[in-house]
Amino acid sequence: MSTSVSRQLPARDLTLNSAAIGGAAIALGLVTAITLTGQWPTISATVNNVLIQIGRWLGATAATDSRVYWYMARSAGIVAYLLLWGAVAFGILVSDKILDGLVKAPVVFEVHKFLSILALIVGMFHGVVLLGDSFMKFTVLDILIPFLSPYQPFWVGLGILGLYLTVILVGSFYIKKRIGHRTWKLIHYASFAVWIMTSLHGIFAGSDSSQMLVQLMYTAAIVSVGYLLTYRIFSAKSEKAAKPAARVHAR
Repeated sequence: MSTSVSRQLPARDLTLNSAAIGGAAIALGLVTAITLTGQWPTISATVNNVLIQIGRWLGATAATDSRVYWYMARSAGIVAYLLLWGAVAFGILVSDKILDGLVKAPVVFEVHKFLSILALIVGMFHGVVLLGDSFMKFTVLDILIPFLSPYQPFWVGLGILGLYLTVILVGSFYIKKRIGHRTWKLIHYASFAVWIMTSLHGIFAGSDSSQMLVQLMYTAAIVSVGYLLTYRIFSAKSEKAAKPAARVHAR
């Protein structure tokens, strides 16, 4: 780390950046080591047994173990989608400045960041808890590698890709000052890809998509985000058109 960069960033940001980079390096090292030693089946079996034991502590019987984890995964998936909906909406609101005068921009940004982090955490839980399901028999590789799932491989694969992109987006919050606002903003355009992939994942892979309330949720989420995005696009065009006119008027 150069001296100039160290001087530009506060100690707290440097600590967070170092922690984020260190965590990513450790995670990559563990994945590499497990892959090279061929221990994925052992890891899957261990996690599965741990989750089943936790389920029994919570009162699940052997006959209902599979349903418990399936229900938890479904519930977590819906909660994660709702959190992502809020994160995307607040992210657009930050750039649209619709709430200016009502709520301060830093507050809107922090809500956007907080919801993004929560969506990532619940989304990860949504995937990991499937390892406890004894009917579909997901393995660690099934939930890590896109399009390998025994259940709806394509649509589940989109959800996995969306989760990986969310990891990058959330991580970018902690290196924003290092990479600069412009680069950070370019990375955040990937949030729209996350939104599309996650929506398709939920609609086509979700076992609750046939329920009326769930359909209303997806409709409200997609329409509202679409409206905010359309407003953002047209307002940006209006701003660009207004700048040359203002220069001419100034002359």
